[in-house]
Amino acid sequence: MKVHRIAVDGMGGDYAPGVVVDGAVQAANDFDLEVVLVGQEQALKRELARHKVIGGRLSIHHASQVVEMGESPVQAIKKKKTRRFPCVLSF
Repeated sequence: MKVHRIAVDGMGGDYAPGVVVDGAVQAANDFDLEVVLVGQEQALKRELARHKVIGGRLSIHHASQVVEMGESPVQAIKKKKTRRFPCVLSF
């Protein structure tokens, strides 16, 4: 059976990356899928260190830049060189 891969914006949301990583770990442990956290690698690794991931079905894809809350998403996509969105499309 094929394992589904889900990419998650690890830096998105009001309480990210903490709550995002919590949910990603729970999903990876509870369901037959692979979760790829996309975002700032060191911040995501710090959060992952608090958890036990069963079966190694969670990975990190580094993206150095984030779209800030007050920033226009369209402008961020046009101006930022390393963005999360195009790398997610490659999965």
